[in-house]
This record gives sequence, C-alpha cells and structure tokens, in this order.
Amino acid sequence: MKLIDTHTGSASSLIAAHDAGLHFVGFEKDNYYYQISKKRLDLHMAQMNIMQFLEEMS
Repeated sequence: MKLIDTHTGSASSLIAAHDAGLHFVGFEKDNYYYQISKKRLDLHMAQMNIMQFLEEMS
C-alpha cells in the first residue's frame, strides 16, 4: 500500500505512513512548509524504535 500526500504541511501523514510501514510520497509547494516537513520527517526516520533496538541487541 502507498500513501500520496499532495499537501504535506508538517509531515504528520508521512510520519504515520512511515510508522505503519507504508511507502509514501509527499508534495509541498510552499518552501517554508517543505523545509519544516523535511526536517521533521528526517529526524523522525533517524530515530530507532524499541523493536529495532531489541532486534539489534539479539
């Protein structure tokens, strides 16, 4: 399943899609919101969740 968000805004839907394991594409024409959403999504995707941590420890 894939998510296409044509008005990304602060990237909430993209973060939810990432957390759900979905493929996603987001579009934002306003550079201000693009920069906010890119930074927020990059930071979120760089974090490791507890399940990933436990897998790494095994």
